[in-house]
Order: sequence, then structure tokens, then C-alpha cells
Amino acid sequence: MHYMNLQLDSDAQAMVGELLDELENDEGCFRMTTRLAAVIDSKLNESDYIGSVTWFSEEDYIEHEIQYT
Repeated sequence: MHYMNLQLDSDAQAMVGELLDELENDEGCFRMTTRLAAVIDSKLNESDYIGSVTWFSEEDYIEHEIQYT
């Protein structure tokens, strides 16, 4: 299974909190499947979140920052 980590600020965490309850959390960095990351991305877009989220792919060692405006 492909896992990734999302670094979420407190505003983003508040918007998607119910999706984060069972996830590993290391100081705001949450480990999850890519499917759940896509759900979180959709929810942040729908909620008019303004900020940035950094994701890191454990499989590919790729890091990317997503800007929400």
C-alpha cells in the first residue's frame, strides 16, 4: 500500500479533524494512504482553506507543497 505524509497547520487540522482521528501524528505531520490524502485535499478545497500543505511520498521520496488560495 502506498503511504504519504501530510504536514497540516492548525487551521487545516480543524477543517478535516474527523479524518485525522485514527492517524499517526508527529507534530502535525500525518501518515495516511493516498486515497485519504485525496479526500483531505478535496475537503480543504471545498472549505475555502487558505494556506499550504506539504506532502511527502514515502515510496518515491518526493516532497511537494500545495498552496490553497
